[in-house]
Order: sequence, then C-alpha cells, then structure tokens
Amino acid sequence: MKKISRETQQKKVWPLLLITFFSAAVLCFALYAAVGMWPFGTTSVITGDLNGQYINYFAQFRRALFSGESLSYSFTKSLGGSLLGLFAYYASSLFNVLYLIFPPIFYAQIAGIVLVLKIACAGTAFAFYAQKHWGLRSASVPAGLCYAFMSYNLAYAQNIMWHDVVILTPLVCWGIDRLIEEKRPLGYLGWLTLAIYSNFYIAYMLCIFSVLYFGIHMLMSEAPRKEEGGYKKFWAGRCLSFAASSLCAGLLCGIVLVPWMLNIKASKGIGERFAFTFESLFPLKEAAQQFWPGNFVWENVQDGLPLLYCGLTAVILALCFFVCRNVKWKEKLLWGGMIAVLMACFMTEGLNLIWHGFAKPVWFPYRNSFLFDFVVLTLACGTLAKARCSKRGVMLGLGLFAAFGLWSFLIRYESLSMTKLVLGGACAAAALTLWVLSRSEQVKKIRFRQTAGVCSALLVAAELAVNGFIVMDSFEKYTVSGYQQFYTDGTAAVQAVRAADDGEYRMEETYFRSWNDPMLLGFHGLRHFGSTMDDNAADFLVSMGLDDLQPFQTGTLPSAEALLGVKYLLTDDESVHPMHYVPTEIAAPYFVYRNPYALPMAFTAASQAADCVWDRETDSLFEIQNRVYSALLGKQTPLYAQAPLRIRDSQGKECTVPVKTDGMVEILFEAPAGGACYLHLHAPIPSGVHLTVNGTKLPDYDTALFNGAVYLGEFEKGESIVVQVRTQPGVISRAAAASLDQTLLEQSIRQLREGACEITLSDAQISVQAENKTQGLIYLAVPYDENWKLTVNGEETQIVPILNGMLMGIPVPQGKADAQLSYQVPHRLLGLFLSLMGIAGTAGMIAYYRKQNGKTA
Repeated sequence: MKKISRETQQKKVWPLLLITFFSAAVLCFALYAAVGMWPFGTTSVITGDLNGQYINYFAQFRRALFSGESLSYSFTKSLGGSLLGLFAYYASSLFNVLYLIFPPIFYAQIAGIVLVLKIACAGTAFAFYAQKHWGLRSASVPAGLCYAFMSYNLAYAQNIMWHDVVILTPLVCWGIDRLIEEKRPLGYLGWLTLAIYSNFYIAYMLCIFSVLYFGIHMLMSEAPRKEEGGYKKFWAGRCLSFAASSLCAGLLCGIVLVPWMLNIKASKGIGERFAFTFESLFPLKEAAQQFWPGNFVWENVQDGLPLLYCGLTAVILALCFFVCRNVKWKEKLLWGGMIAVLMACFMTEGLNLIWHGFAKPVWFPYRNSFLFDFVVLTLACGTLAKARCSKRGVMLGLGLFAAFGLWSFLIRYESLSMTKLVLGGACAAAALTLWVLSRSEQVKKIRFRQTAGVCSALLVAAELAVNGFIVMDSFEKYTVSGYQQFYTDGTAAVQAVRAADDGEYRMEETYFRSWNDPMLLGFHGLRHFGSTMDDNAADFLVSMGLDDLQPFQTGTLPSAEALLGVKYLLTDDESVHPMHYVPTEIAAPYFVYRNPYALPMAFTAASQAADCVWDRETDSLFEIQNRVYSALLGKQTPLYAQAPLRIRDSQGKECTVPVKTDGMVEILFEAPAGGACYLHLHAPIPSGVHLTVNGTKLPDYDTALFNGAVYLGEFEKGESIVVQVRTQPGVISRAAAASLDQTLLEQSIRQLREGACEITLSDAQISVQAENKTQGLIYLAVPYDENWKLTVNGEETQIVPILNGMLMGIPVPQGKADAQLSYQVPHRLLGLFLSLMGIAGTAGMIAYYRKQNGKTA
C-alpha cells in the first residue's frame, strides 16, 4: 500500500468532498427528471419492497413514537407480533429520522430525498477513502460518482436499508488503514459499530470483507520496518488490536442486537437448513458482461448474475493496475487473490450462502456484490495514483481494453446488444484518452490538461447516467398522488369505523396497496409480510383457511373470521367480499361491511381448548373448524358436514390430491346437507384460480398463493355440484368441500359471546377483565409468545398455549379475574450486559492508546 505523507494527509479534503456530494445529488435528481419521478414527474421511488413493506414500517414506528405506544410489539403486525426484528433490519438507519419528522402522507417524497442523500453520501465516503488511502485529489470525484451510481445502489434502491453499510464500507476500510499504519483503531471500531447498528445483516458481510481487507494490508504494510520489534511484534499487536476492535463493535450493539437477532432467527430460521455444496451458480465467462453499462436485466434481481457495474472506465483502470510498473508484484498478487476469492464466492453456492448468513436469499441473490465493486474502484484509484502515461503503459491498457471488449462480445447475451457494446466502449475509450492527455507530460498547456481531465470525468458521469436511467426506468412505478390518495382515504375510513365503534376488534380490506396496510393506516388487521413474520400467527391463519398475505382475496369461512375477531371489512364497489358480511351506514371513502358472526377478542372457553391439536397437512380445513369449536364449547360441534370428492383432470381421468393440473381440473360431489356450501383449495400457483360452479362463473381469484374457502352458493341436500378449476400448470395440494350448518354456527356464536370479557389492547400491554361462573380458560385471539408476562389478580401465572399451541389462553379462577399481560423484550439483560462490556472494552482501548501514542487514538 502506498505510504501517505503527513503533508498529504493534512491537505484539506472537504472542498472535493462537497463537490462529490453535490455532483452525486445533482446527477440523481437528473435521473429522477429523466424517468419522470418526483419532484420532476408524477411517479415516485417507492417501488417494489419499499412500497410494499418498508414505508409501512416507518409509519408504524412514527405512530408509536408520537403516541407513546410500544416500540417492541404491535397488533398492526398480523395478529400481533414483535417489532424488534423490523426495527433492526429495516428501520434503524439514521436517515430514517426524516420519516419520523414528516407525516406518512409525505413518505413518497421523503423516500426520494433519502435515496438522493444515501447515494450522495456513498459517493462522498468513497471519495474520502480515495484521498486518504491513495492520496488522490480531483480524480477522487469521478471515483466517488462511480461508487455512488454502481448498479447495486440503483437496482437495489428499493432495499434502502442496505445502503447505509455501502456508505460505511469505505470508512471502515479507512479505519483499518489507520489501525495498521498509525496504531489508531478507534476509527475502525466506531465506523464498524455504526454499520452493525444500521443493518447488521449487510454489516455481517462487511465484517467478512474486513478480515480479508485487513489481511491484505497487513501483508503490504511497510510499518514493520520502522517499528521496534519487527514483524512478529507488528503482527501480534495489529491482529490483537483488530480483533479487540471488532469484538467491541459487536458488543456495543448488544443491547439492541441480541433481542433483534433472536427475533429474526425465530422467524426466518437462519442457518437451520444450511448444507454446503460446491454447485456452480453461473459460468465465469458470463461475468464480463455485467461490467458494461445498460446491461441491467430484471432476472438478475430475482435470480441470475451478480450486479457488478460500477463504470466501464473504472473496470479498465482496475485491469491496468495489474500491468502497472509502479505496483509491486506482491500487491498485484494480493489484490488479484481478493478478486478471485470474491468471484469464487459468487459462483459457488455454498460460499454464497455463507456470505448471506447461511440462508438462501429470496430475490436479490448477490447482496454482497457492492464489496466487489469497492475492490474494483479501489484498484482503479490505485492506477490513477501510480500509473505513468508511458507509451508502454498506454499500449498495455489498450490491449487489455480490446481483450476485455472481445471477451464480452463473444459471450454476451441478448441484453448486451452490439449498440450498447459499441457505445459503452467508445465512451470509455474517450474518457481514458482524455485522462491520458490530462496526465501526459508532453502536453505543455496546463489549462488544456485540466480541461481534458474535466471532460474525462464528465464522460464517466454520462456513462453512469445512461446506465442509471436504464436501471431506474425498468422498475414498476407508483404515482405520488396515488399513494397520497390511498393514505388519505384509508386513514379516513379507519377513523370513521373507530368513531362508530370504539371497541377492540380487527378489520380488514379487500382493496389494498400492500400486505402491510394495517401498519400504514394504523388498524388491527390480519396481514403482514416481511423477514420477521411470526410463525404462530402465519400458521394459525393458514390453518383457518386464510391466506396469510391476502386473507380476503381467496375466500373465507364465517367461523374462521369469527375466531379472529374480524368485525369490519373495508371494500370498494368492485371488490369481492364474503357473502355473510352485511353493509353498514358508516360514512367513509370506502364501503364498510360488518361481520355478524364476529366474536370478541377475549371470551371464556372450555379447558379442552388447551388440548385441541391438528395436523394441517392431513386434517382438512373443515375438520379443523369442527375440532376448534368443539374444544372451545366443551362439546361436539359439527359445524361442517364434509363431502367425498371425485376429481378429474383435463383429460377426464380420475385422480386424487395432490393433483397436477395442466390448466383445468374438475371437482365433483354432492351437497352433504342443505344450505351454504364451501370449497377449500390449497394451490400455490402464482396466476391465481378461476372457478365455475355448475356452469356459473364465480369471481376470479388472482393471488400469489391460493389458500381459501370459496363460497359456492346455496344447495339442497344431495344436489350434484361440479366445480371447474382453471389455473396455469401447477399442483393443487389440498381440496375439500363441505356444507355449513348455519343454525348451529349461530348458536355456537351466541354461546361464546355470553362469556365475552372486557379487553384493552395497547400493543405491549393487554388488560382482560372477566367474571367466570367456574374455573377455566380465557380465549385470547393473540398468537402465543413465551415473552408475554401474565398476572391474574396480582399473582404471576403461566400462559397456556391453546388451539394447537398457536394462541394464548389465560387460566382464571371462579369469580372475578383481572388479567394483565405485558410483553417483555427477550434477553434484554443479556444485551445490556454485552453493551456494558463493549463500553468497558472501548474505554480500555482509548486509555491504552492514549498512553501509548500520547494523544487520542
């Protein structure tokens, strides 16, 4: 590594950093204007997961913060769930303060501002690193722009929570430089701590990279020659300092990291099914085309090749690093080894899974690819810092350029057209030519050389802009006004329902913007989607015949909704809604329907509820419903009479479930009783399911996963029913049909309502007041979680898991019972202890290095 003089270190870097920041911001706004995004157009950057998940989380945390609610648990998350993992993984970025300052109606605009800030900060951080590490001056500006507008930052713009670690990576590496060369570890410790806090998932990848980066620079360092004790003391001291700093950084985040990681592990099962394999994910020859501008394809976001574009000019300069005479062979071999290791980790499934926390990523398959771009740009800066524009160097550079272009041409796929290849190559060649002229000693006019350098940087920026436009224009777009209209109307509808009924209940919607609308609009719903989904909540919804993502899009049973306390349904005029709902006179922007069968959120139930179990794979939905109501009432309650099915495929051949369908399946049965008849299907077919009953077409069900109980109509006992199920090719894994005993359901609902309890839900607190004729259980429509603490009449009591262990039961004595539940942050004392250890370790390191260096480390 090049030794940087004191004089170079003390030069003012801020003017160039400001130029980098504002240049990146201007370029980003220019891209907004080009693709028609706010503030220059009608659309917004809230796309993909940012639209479907994250802005809803920000709204929930803002609501909790300003209303004094809990930041650890909320009933806007499915049936109720922990917020710890959500905050750790999605919302802990310091940039998210903007989402707390401004109300959710402005989130479409705030998202655009946050992306600009993060991209500009990423470029500025790399420009700072280029100046400090290589001693670059003006060339640090285009280098920073390349880092800011690499394809990773733009294609993964919807995953806004990952960008913080991208910003901090150059600063962490600069901290490692200081640790090695100056024995000052606190910069590394501080920046790594902030990275782990901001997003521990991507920071985990940075930690792996930091070990590799540290090893390379230890081997390249010249510090041992100038220190007493030689190499042995140098290696021992620096390795110990690096390890201690890394450990302290992790410990400092313990108070938040421990409970959050446990929450995410419980929901995602990280590492539980990891099996190392050497299976190749893609051939090496295909990697070259990923460095060309305008070559972004949507498949690489879902599955495919890593996103490696960071400026074609930078790639050519990085290749020149390995033929530069002023670069030592050891340095070339070490950086070449780093490139080889990172590429091997992309290509090998087992190694790629290690980088991703031992769990296969769902979409966005190479989430560590920004680290590869960091290395490429680091080597490009090394060429800028060390290369001399001799004839030999220019010829070698041209040869590398030609070889790289030919390789890309020979193995290119459809998206890398000849036009893109030629235009990208011409732009890079012109930028490199101008750079050579700006460095050539044969050009005597200083102003000409400066102009050539500026023009070279502008060409690099133009190439980045073209690639950025292609990437940003390829994603789905949502209008700012559409988001604001949805938020305004949705909030008004929720408030109108609450004004008419101030009790504790759940509501849902058939129109929706995302699967996390309850968090955005602030109501107790059923839906939630994210990396920290509660298993009990999701499993119970599926067991009840409800899709855990779109519960009212695939049909429901009145008995199932009653158990969940769903009392109101918001819908528009064209939406499909369950037939048993009745309209209300509540004035709202949407139609409001009421569920006449809705049960209270808490009621007294028979003790058999604790013993009620089922197997979702073998027991039909209707058997489960009968079993649940029988357990709650303490007597046999056969709500549904199930019918034997005959199933025929599209060729008319008799078959049984699971059945593969090539487009159509026919289900035949006779109504086992008079009245309403329902068909349950479980079909994970993305195109949805389209049904026809006795020749009459039912509403279409377009959904990602069909798991519903469809109302077929009213039939007489013994009446023949033929259901045609049309789908794309796939598998129908479960099917069952049954008639509902309406009278028995109404009787059961009345009996359970007689045991209704007064309940108050305030996120991390639940209060239940009951008066029981006998000792028994209180049914609580909340997922079972061992982190709830229960007291009954002031005495600590164990919560009883009921209904297959998925919901909570409160054991209560005869007479009056005052039950209080409070959610306890799991392992908070362990996290606090680890953070205190981190503080103590950091304080010890500060004292040690102050004494050793005679000043602040």
